[in-house]
Amino acid sequence: MPGGEGLTIPPDGLRLVVDPASGRVNATSVYVTADGAQYLIAPPGTARVDVGWTDTPPQ
Repeated sequence: MPGGEGLTIPPDGLRLVVDPASGRVNATSVYVTADGAQYLIAPPGTARVDVGWTDTPPQ
């Protein structure tokens, strides 16, 4: 997939594309927050996730 390695999630065809070199999510049609909220993006749209990196897991 353009932008990295992709995963298509059935049955709705949701997409997740991750750049293997950086670990950055370059394209996704679904996003789940830490508290479990879900955001879906209708095709053909996608979103890119830009955040800071940490080696400390969430509490």
